[in-house]
Amino acid sequence: MGTMAIERHPEDYDGVLLGAPGGRSNATMLAFIWNAQQMNREPGAWLSPAKLQMLDKKVTAACDLLDGAKDDIIQDHTACKFDFDSLKCPAGDGPECLTAPEIKSVKAVVAGPQGPKGPLKPGYPLSNISVWSGFLGMVPPPWSDAPTMENMSKSSAGYVIGSSLAKVFFGNDYNALKDFNFNDQKQLDAWWKRTNEIDFGQPYTADLRGLKQAGGKVLLWNGASDPCCIDTELVGYYQDAAKSVGGTPQLDQFAKLYKVPGMAHCGGGTGPQDAPDQLLNTIVAWVEEGKAPGPVVTHRGDRAKMVFADPKSGTVSGVIVPPSTGAARDFLLCPHPQVAVFDKSKADKQDAVNEAANWSCKAPSNTVAAR
Repeated sequence: MGTMAIERHPEDYDGVLLGAPGGRSNATMLAFIWNAQQMNREPGAWLSPAKLQMLDKKVTAACDLLDGAKDDIIQDHTACKFDFDSLKCPAGDGPECLTAPEIKSVKAVVAGPQGPKGPLKPGYPLSNISVWSGFLGMVPPPWSDAPTMENMSKSSAGYVIGSSLAKVFFGNDYNALKDFNFNDQKQLDAWWKRTNEIDFGQPYTADLRGLKQAGGKVLLWNGASDPCCIDTELVGYYQDAAKSVGGTPQLDQFAKLYKVPGMAHCGGGTGPQDAPDQLLNTIVAWVEEGKAPGPVVTHRGDRAKMVFADPKSGTVSGVIVPPSTGAARDFLLCPHPQVAVFDKSKADKQDAVNEAANWSCKAPSNTVAAR
């Protein structure tokens, strides 16, 4: 809705804070169906919260130091490589290994949905893997696709959402788990045909010429561990938006992008809890006081300074997004393409990684290949 507003009605707002806007089309719903099919593919294919927590620890340990800081946070999941076959159970099953069906499922989720012509959407990021449970199911199949908040929280939110749209497209009796065949291009074509017919979920552009002309400002943000609306997709949006207005210098005059480390979909994970709150303050200062955004300090734990919160509980009210976990600390958010870099001279100092003063925004290294 936010991306449509700033493109179709750019004069509506002086400033917009736009978080996790999705994968630029309802291919995100195809990914939900794809993953639900993988979890139901064969006996033992479902990835339990316990197995995902185990994976989280293994992958984080392997990739934690890629950003130069040992802090249980993977800043750039595209730089993380992990051999899931190395965790194959030697026999049977166990808490610290993966069975053959589980390995196949993990690889399918990481690869993302595939059609006859190739990938339909990027796969889940290799960071904070335990948050995948919110979309892969908190309990094993079979699941109900009843579109209720209660059912979404205890079964598979991804399956419920994807199945709901499939029924809008193909009828109330449509079974997305059994009826949708990703190997059949005709079915994918039918999906996009229905998308056009109901005018919902078409791949949207990033034409921000109107917003630039109207004098509006926009801050884009995305959790770096978001398994729903993946950060690399928003980076693609940002790059296309730059092209629409003549280049990155022109875009940066009225639009900034921030990736939030450790954050899942709109919250959760091990990243900052108050990133949207601090970014709201940032957009207000930009619009009302002319202060161009730069590095933004955000927080976790009792350091968090919440704006969008229930004053009694301190958590965001009315949503199923859990608060972030971990000890109190600061996080430095940098405007894209800059990245937060830890001062390695402070590595021997206890809890140095938890202080924003020990991080700075730098140009990204060109030596890291994307996954």
